[in-house]
Amino acid sequence: MRKDKKRTRKFWFLLLWFLVVGIFLGTSTYAWFSTNRITDIEFVDVHVETDGGIEISTDALDWKSVLSVSDIIEAYRTYSTCTNQVPSKFMPMSTAGITDGNGYLYMYYGNLENVDSGEYILSSKRQVETRCSGEDCLGNFISFDIFVRTSVDRKLYLSNESFVTYLGEESVGIENSARVAFVIEGNVPKETNINTVQNLNGGSIDDVYIWEPNYDVHTRSGVSNALSVFNIITTEENADIILYDGLINPILLSQNINIKKANSTYYPNYFKPVNVKVYTKSVNNENKELFDIKKGITKIKIYMWLEGQDVDSENNASFGDIRYNLQFTLNP
Repeated sequence: MRKDKKRTRKFWFLLLWFLVVGIFLGTSTYAWFSTNRITDIEFVDVHVETDGGIEISTDALDWKSVLSVSDIIEAYRTYSTCTNQVPSKFMPMSTAGITDGNGYLYMYYGNLENVDSGEYILSSKRQVETRCSGEDCLGNFISFDIFVRTSVDRKLYLSNESFVTYLGEESVGIENSARVAFVIEGNVPKETNINTVQNLNGGSIDDVYIWEPNYDVHTRSGVSNALSVFNIITTEENADIILYDGLINPILLSQNINIKKANSTYYPNYFKPVNVKVYTKSVNNENKELFDIKKGITKIKIYMWLEGQDVDSENNASFGDIRYNLQFTLNP
């Protein structure tokens, strides 16, 4: 198999799978899942395997070649300031990939309200990750820190075996609104004090790398939503990349921002074009360049979410099972 043939020349940096299961189906077709949606993460498995002089850690103390999800959840025991968040429910979020000066992405939870005119009005509020996991976790997205240690500079690629896919018999499109972001928080020499290493938080907008999988496919409902809400013509297969605007500020219902005008053209103070740096097709045969890892220790914050401003974030796609599979390689 292709995977076996490549195993000797790749290192596996991160493999994170999770299933998202929804509850019920709405009738309207709008972005942001226009009725209440609760999606449960039933299974989380993290596998980290390194090669070629790369070491991985969740606390910059215990360096390993393999990490598990329990390492991420339990990292706080030796990394007291960590904010690793692994919730048991998932809701649509939006970000323009802007950091707040403290190493966190501005992540916004959006809600639609059907007003008397029959139109949908968008409101939003920021969510900041806090250390939590399971049913007691109030966050709607995944976020966690990893540390990478290397003796020489490296260039990392997202391998062609990375994907986000639907696990049911017939996709409803939920996987097409999935996103992953990598925020490089800083790099220091190996001998640096552990408190300094763990509290690196210098990620700027230039250090944010967003990956959009499955950009070339949409469901029939997604195609309809693209036209009716965003006035964008697209296709179910072999679609072109669709640019979109992410949220950059909270929105009150009293501001009456219609979902059909939820973009930077109408509201530049609330929306900004998103700089997605990596796109992959639903069937991807290419390794995609991500970023450089410098000699020493590098801290990276990873985000996973469903993008509410994506054309595929509509009611018919508000349930189902999806799997994130991330694999990194040194090879172009």
